Amino acid sequence: MKDYCDETSSISGEELLNFIKDNDMIDLIGIKKQLDMQKKERILQKHKYKIWQGSNGKWHTYISDPVKGRRLINRSTREGVEQAIIDNEQKSDSFKERYEVWIKRQEDCGVSPNTVRRYRTDYNRFFAGETIEKMALKNIDSDFIEAFFIRQIKEKKIPYRSIQSIFGYTRGVFEKGIRDRIIKENPCDYVDYRLWKKHCSDEKKRPVERSIITEEEMEKFMDVLQKSIKQDPDYIPNYGVMLSFYTGMRVGELAALTWECISFKDKYILVNKSEKINLNTKEVYLDKTKTGKIRYIPLMDEAAELLKHVRKIQMKNGWSSEFVFANESGRVQAASISGCIRRRCHTAGLGEKSISSMRKTFNSKLRCSGVSSVVAASILGHSPRVNEMNYTFDVSQMDYKLQLVNQAIMKKSNLG
Repeated sequence: MKDYCDETSSISGEELLNFIKDNDMIDLIGIKKQLDMQKKERILQKHKYKIWQGSNGKWHTYISDPVKGRRLINRSTREGVEQAIIDNEQKSDSFKERYEVWIKRQEDCGVSPNTVRRYRTDYNRFFAGETIEKMALKNIDSDFIEAFFIRQIKEKKIPYRSIQSIFGYTRGVFEKGIRDRIIKENPCDYVDYRLWKKHCSDEKKRPVERSIITEEEMEKFMDVLQKSIKQDPDYIPNYGVMLSFYTGMRVGELAALTWECISFKDKYILVNKSEKINLNTKEVYLDKTKTGKIRYIPLMDEAAELLKHVRKIQMKNGWSSEFVFANESGRVQAASISGCIRRRCHTAGLGEKSISSMRKTFNSKLRCSGVSSVVAASILGHSPRVNEMNYTFDVSQMDYKLQLVNQAIMKKSNLG
C-alpha cells in the first residue's frame, strides 16, 4: 500500500481530472450544467418577493436594486421573470453600483443630507466617466487603485486633504463589499496613500489676516457693533455676534441656543444642537452639533450680563420664546447672525470676516495665553488636531513678543 501511495503522490488533481475526461469516465459538461442548474435553483429559492401574473397576462416581481432597494420588473413569461432574477443576482457588482450601496449605508447610519450630497459631488468630480466605474469590485486590486489615484492627482491638481477624504470613501466601498460577501479582502489595505502627498497640489490657504481679527481690527469692530446696538437696541442678531466673541460658538449653535441651556448659577452654556440647512431642499432645521457631541462652555461674567440684557429686551417687547436669540418673528436664524457680522465688518473696513473668524480669534487667544490644545478644542467643539491645524494663529502683540524675547535672551546672557 505504501508503494502505491508513493507512486501516485506525484499525480496532480488536474492530471487526474484530464485522465477521467479523456477516458470518458465522467461527463464534465453534464456536471457543469447540473451545478449551474442547482445554483439557479438556490437563487430562485432565496428570492424574497412574490412572482405573480397580472390581468394583462404579463408576469411581475421585484428585484433588489442598489439605490432604490427594490425595483419592479415585467416579463411576458414566468421563465422570463425567473431569468431576470438570476441575471440580477449573477451580474458583476460595479464600483459605481457599490458606491451607491455604500452611500445608502451612510444614510441609514444617520449621515446628514449635506454630507451625502458631498459624497455624490466628489464622485462626479473624481470617478464619473472613468474606467473604474464599470469595473467589478473583485477585479480592482491595489496596483490599479494606486495608478488610478496618482493619475487623477496629477491631472486634476487635487490637494492632499481632498485625497484623504476620497480615499476614505473608496476604502468604505470595499469594506461594505466585504460585509456583503462580494469580496474577501480590501485592496486599500495594501496601499499607503500618504506616499501620494508629493504628487498633490499645494493647499490654497487663506491669508492669516483674513482668518482672524487682530486686536486693532477688534477695536474698530467693537466700536461699530456698540454703535449699532445703541442705535437699535432691539436688533437681536447684534447680540448673537457679541456672544460669539465671548464663547467661540458656531453660528448654527448660536441660532439654536435655548434658555434652558444657560446656567447662570453654575456659569456654563450647554451646547447640544445646531441649525442646519439641507442644501438640496433648502430646508432649515435643528439637529445635533457638527460633531454630534454636546459640550460645556464657561460663561464669562460679561457673557452672562449680555444674555440677561437680551432677556430683558425680550420681556419688554413680549417676545416669548425658548430661544435666546428671538424677536417678534420668532427664532433668529443663522443667516441673520452671519449677515450681521459681515455688515459690521464691512462698516469697520475689515473686509470679509465671519463667525468662523471670530471662532479662530477666540481659540488663538486661548492658545497664546497658554491654554492647551485639548482644553481649547473641548471648548470650541472639535478635535485637538483640527484645533492645531486650522484654528490656532499667533495673535500676540509685538510689545508682548518683545517682552518674552527680552526675558528669554537677557536671562541667559551676561549682558543684563
